[in-house]
Amino acid sequence: MKVLLFSNQGLSVPHLGIELEILEALKAEGHEVDIVKCNSKVNGCYFNPAYNLPGCAICEARSDVFYRKIGFDANRIFRMKWYEEALNFNAPFFDTLNDLFEFNYKDANLGLGVASSIISVQRDYDVSSHTFGQLIEQQLRSAINVYLNFEHFVERFKPDYIYLFNGRFAETHALIELAQQKGIPFRTFEKGATYLTYEIYDNCLPHSIKTRQMNIDYYWENADEKERVETAEAWFYDKVQGTHKNDKSYLDKMEKGRLPENFDKSKTNIAIFNSSEDEFKAIREWQNTLYYHQNDAIKQLVEHFVDNPDIHFYLRIHPNLGKVSNMQTRGIEEMDYPNLTVIPAFDQVDTYALMRAADKTVGFGSSTLVEATFWQKPSLLYGKSFYMGLDCVYVPETFEELTKLVTERNLPPKKRERTYKYAYYVSSRGKKLEKFQWNGKFNSTFKGVEMKRFYPDTFNYLFKYLGNFPKWVKMNKLVWDRGLKLSDIGKLKQENVLKQ
Repeated sequence: MKVLLFSNQGLSVPHLGIELEILEALKAEGHEVDIVKCNSKVNGCYFNPAYNLPGCAICEARSDVFYRKIGFDANRIFRMKWYEEALNFNAPFFDTLNDLFEFNYKDANLGLGVASSIISVQRDYDVSSHTFGQLIEQQLRSAINVYLNFEHFVERFKPDYIYLFNGRFAETHALIELAQQKGIPFRTFEKGATYLTYEIYDNCLPHSIKTRQMNIDYYWENADEKERVETAEAWFYDKVQGTHKNDKSYLDKMEKGRLPENFDKSKTNIAIFNSSEDEFKAIREWQNTLYYHQNDAIKQLVEHFVDNPDIHFYLRIHPNLGKVSNMQTRGIEEMDYPNLTVIPAFDQVDTYALMRAADKTVGFGSSTLVEATFWQKPSLLYGKSFYMGLDCVYVPETFEELTKLVTERNLPPKKRERTYKYAYYVSSRGKKLEKFQWNGKFNSTFKGVEMKRFYPDTFNYLFKYLGNFPKWVKMNKLVWDRGLKLSDIGKLKQENVLKQ
């Protein structure tokens, strides 16, 4: 089998480790593999959004070093170039985010990937030419350049499969679009449940609800019956105690058992758990017809019951939004209803105490709803999520169904056992990494060899890329909205990022 792999994750130690593990496996299976490297020929990427030149040099050099370590044929490593058509592309004016979603180049949708990249970096879905016009243009140039480069490489190598990281960002989504146009199967790879595992997805993004649901069933059906239940239950208890090793816990900012000061047990109390929307906003499968933004749904629900003194809503803002100022958080700040209490992200109110004290919970995809079911509270999922097909939460398909569930007296929670599949999956998913050992971004190893930050080749690449310094200055301004600082030279936040 002929495989074409896009390598652009040398800056991230964990993701480079996954790539090398995959390359070793493909080589052992006898496949012909060709690698295409970014070669700093995009205007920033997910791992290096502001086009930090030392970041580009580290990425290219580190991957080169380890290709040699695994004995990969240097003659099968190719590098992207800039196409004039991409370099000089002038973007149209996108009045809305939806306009950007619909942008096509050569009948390939590049707008979704560009939107996803900008939304993730900016932590804001208020993306249009009004707000990020120049950044959109730079990202579209990157996407077009990837498309044109791989159009050439696909024609040259005629691969049976294409491998790439993640696939939802500007620089990788373009390759998925090309693969689909050419009828070439592709595989995306990402981390698994921990730093020690990884997953490969056939012909879809790692965010595919359909694929994840199949995987949830697969992992459950192929696990030991006793072990899978113990693992699932441990996930829920660890979450409450803040000891689950795979998730960031915010319990240290909460006071155990604390409820909102105005909590009135004589009323029907509904806990709303929101979530940040940046990861899934630009993924078609996650879009729904119920609402455009979570805030729209919250306001519609609260306003519907504003004249009912017996129902009170408590909106627990996800801690992930605590340090963010964007359209979502500003919209929440403007909510002022007598039947709504907004609990700030870092408020000391105990999320789990609120969950247990509430009569019902409402959410938009957060795993908190599955937890609520486990603790035997009725949970209403108003939107989409990986667990929506497990019958572990109620899934109203219309606003009318939602309001009916809110008002229904004695609504029973879904069966606790139906939460186990999801909990087991998020705890266990992924294939074990055999040759990559994660020990932090400065001490990890592949086949026992330390994955360093700097090599002699790093400085060679940096010298090669110095002519792009003006672009670094420009991209830094577009991404971070400020001038370049001396401290930015070593500011490589994405070196060990594992967010999908």
